[in-house]
Amino acid sequence: MTPKLSSASVRVSAFLDTLERVGLVQPERDKAGTYSFRHALMQEAAYESLLRNDRRQLHRFTAHALERDHAAELDQVAALLAYHYDGADDSETAMTFATRAGDVAARVFAYAEAVVHYTHAIALGEQLRHSSPYVYRARAQMHERRGDFDAAHADLECALNLAQTQGDGRGEWQCLMDFGFLWASRSYERAGAYSERALDQALALREPSLVAYSMNRVGNWFVNIERPAEALVYHRRALEIFQELQDERGLAETYDLLGMCMIIAGDTRASAEYYQRAISLFRELDDRMGLISSQTAYGFLHRNYDTDLIVTEKSFSTSIELMEQALRWAQEIEYRAGESNAAAQLGISYASQGQYTRALQLAARGLDLAERIQHHQWIVGALYTMGTIHAELLNAEYAQALFERGVELARATRSEYWARVMTAWLAISLIGQSQFARAHEILDRALQDDTPMQTMAQRRLWSARVLLALGEKQGALALDLTTKLMASAANRDANQAIPLLGYMQGRALNQLREFERAEQVLRAALAQAQVENLRPLLWRLHGALSGALEGQARAADAQAAFDESRSRILELAQEIPSETRDRQSAAQPLRGIFLDRTMTRIRLMRTGL
Repeated sequence: MTPKLSSASVRVSAFLDTLERVGLVQPERDKAGTYSFRHALMQEAAYESLLRNDRRQLHRFTAHALERDHAAELDQVAALLAYHYDGADDSETAMTFATRAGDVAARVFAYAEAVVHYTHAIALGEQLRHSSPYVYRARAQMHERRGDFDAAHADLECALNLAQTQGDGRGEWQCLMDFGFLWASRSYERAGAYSERALDQALALREPSLVAYSMNRVGNWFVNIERPAEALVYHRRALEIFQELQDERGLAETYDLLGMCMIIAGDTRASAEYYQRAISLFRELDDRMGLISSQTAYGFLHRNYDTDLIVTEKSFSTSIELMEQALRWAQEIEYRAGESNAAAQLGISYASQGQYTRALQLAARGLDLAERIQHHQWIVGALYTMGTIHAELLNAEYAQALFERGVELARATRSEYWARVMTAWLAISLIGQSQFARAHEILDRALQDDTPMQTMAQRRLWSARVLLALGEKQGALALDLTTKLMASAANRDANQAIPLLGYMQGRALNQLREFERAEQVLRAALAQAQVENLRPLLWRLHGALSGALEGQARAADAQAAFDESRSRILELAQEIPSETRDRQSAAQPLRGIFLDRTMTRIRLMRTGL
């Protein structure tokens, strides 16, 4: 209630003074000239006491006054205008302002509030029998960001039907794109089908920008079914179109998707360059959602359990800063899918440095969030993080259970990339339990002799095959495969060490009794691992080095390497919780498992095995 409703300000002020004295209204503290009822029931009784026609006139009068007094800042009063125009029975104008209020709330990430306003707009549209596909799509997006798949899907179905009925080709295209985004969380087969339909619609409309956006979604689908070469064709054509149109938002999104494509392809150098461009443009556009996506992935380009088979160039500290910021932003705007992904990726990063307690906390958080919103893709991602940490801590039995669940869900979502990665780690967990026959069975189905060593998933599968060869004492095969993995790594200089591959190659040479060469390879890997502070790998490298030195009859040096390995193990053990528990299993005595099994492992490595 405001005294600016008429020019008769003196009479209004006197009336308000009377109402304040009798305790019906009170002045608002920080809003001069504004009053509120002391109780909602008083307001309701006063409102109901008015005749319907009088109410309509007062609503209309108030709406006009608000529009006049806030002409330059209508966004601030859009919700009030929707309310008053609705009360004035001007449903058309009320719908316009309700939609605008929803857009305002969406821009500041107030998703629940946006849903309320869009719902108001939808109800008004139904009264007018003139519903807008845009409002249904907008509400669907809010539902999607809050993790409500079913509500988002229902709204998109309404939007698509309306767009088709109204002959709104552009609206139909946008709905198909939105369906593609939505289904990417649960089924890449469905996501790909919608993306291809969107591309067909864009080509029919002959709008270059729509064609480019559609090509990006089809390209991303190819990435997730692990066909990055085909994805590049679509992304690069989209990039050309956006460059011609000077479309900065389109360019930012394309650089972001190209960055992901190059990660999957195993080229972190190209990926980093694309992500740098994407982040720069998203900052200029003040696009928080885009920054969350790009910074999470760009920060992931340091050495970790995903990138330990390729050449990396970023430092851990820079990566962590970017990813932590992305996680904070996702929390601030209640973007649950983004928060789940960032938490899981951070978990991998911290684990690669031996910070296991923090890593496990983040992995559990990522999994809990993903399960709450039933985002199947990020459930797989969080299971992957959790599983790799347990595998690294030699808790192979528990890791196996996590990877088995992950393989099943990845196949259900039709994500070839995740299915292959999870299959590789499942095999690794079986090898850790000496279940060589089952590991053979799994890898023989996933790998053929002519399978390339290009993508991240392909290289992980081949690394599992190396570990299987080492487990079966097939040193020659392990050496051949690690040599090929080294040679096929993108951007690798001739003598550049990839620490994990150096470790496996050194163990193969030990088995072949080429101890001097093994020492050379292991020392190079050790030097690089120390530069990158790869603490979980250091104890393994020192253990393998003790075997190479023992084989050369250098007992004192072998003992020193053995002692250094044991020291590294004890140091890491301090960062492992004594036990961990989740909703699916009994408590895992992690520290005890790690200490017992690592000590057994380094004793075997000292013998050259």
